[in-house]
Amino acid sequence: MATMRLATLSFLIIALAMKPLLITCKDVNDAVVVVDYEGNPILSNKSYYIRPLSFISGGIGLEYNSHSQYYIALQGSEIDPGLPVSFSPKLNISGVVHESSNLLIRFHVFKDDKSNQWKVNEKAEKRGEYLLSAGRKTVKDNWFQIVKSSKGAYKIMYYPGQSCKSVGVSDQRRLAITDHIALNVQFFLHENKK
Repeated sequence: MATMRLATLSFLIIALAMKPLLITCKDVNDAVVVVDYEGNPILSNKSYYIRPLSFISGGIGLEYNSHSQYYIALQGSEIDPGLPVSFSPKLNISGVVHESSNLLIRFHVFKDDKSNQWKVNEKAEKRGEYLLSAGRKTVKDNWFQIVKSSKGAYKIMYYPGQSCKSVGVSDQRRLAITDHIALNVQFFLHENKK
């Protein structure tokens, strides 16, 4: 009996030791579908507005600065939905976006598609944060993931390949990679009106 307890205890200790203690992104094999505000699956061929869970600001859009760069930022007005984005999963078999799958995020603003893709600035800003901007189409180190939040919404995570980092808000309403609180968001389908 003591041998059986010792074997069970040893198994539990080994199993717990093999589980990472750091918070990381979920395994893609969990394959939970990301849904919009109305509960419909997010599709890679549709456009969506990204809104913060607390409607204290507008949706996510672009802010142009004096250095000819477009930063990704929360819009100043609560009624401004921001700019529509689409999600391009790295492995897109079904056309549905899954939680914790690597994806690119693109605005639908510029016709030439040169400055639409979300990317992380190489330059470190204040407090070790890296601001997000829109730039040329590239896949190098610009993978993001959508992860369910504990508040009933989602958070966007930056995934450079080792572990996930939260996308939060800097002191100027700009989106940034941060070790602090992640921005909780919801997705709203963009209705194309012609």
